Amino acid sequence: MRGREVRMDLEGVEAEKLLDGELLASMCSEAARLAGATVVNKTWANLGINDGSPPGCTVAVLLNESHITLHTYSDMGLVAVNVFTCGTKADCERALAFIAEFLGGRVSFKDSCVRFHSEVETPCST
Repeated sequence: MRGREVRMDLEGVEAEKLLDGELLASMCSEAARLAGATVVNKTWANLGINDGSPPGCTVAVLLNESHITLHTYSDMGLVAVNVFTCGTKADCERALAFIAEFLGGRVSFKDSCVRFHSEVETPCST
């Protein structure tokens, strides 16, 4: 296996948390650390401020192993999370578990894919 990607959607998350880009970037950095990954950079953008789009935030934490990203819709309590790591060092599931626990809410979707898979590996599962 050369890479693994996991995705998760959360519903019913407190709106205040979903508007705080700095908090969310720090949370993703801690998720990366707990997963055994190395953070190389992090950034965020607060959305929906005088531009007509729904209020929320987009966060990207760049890892030596790849990335953790999330996008929020604070007015609806929704969060989309993506964790992609290369190699076998980092544990994507550990990162997702930390993020889900930190944010609360309910997991409404979760799946996992092996990236750059060989013929003997199953590429995706839900």
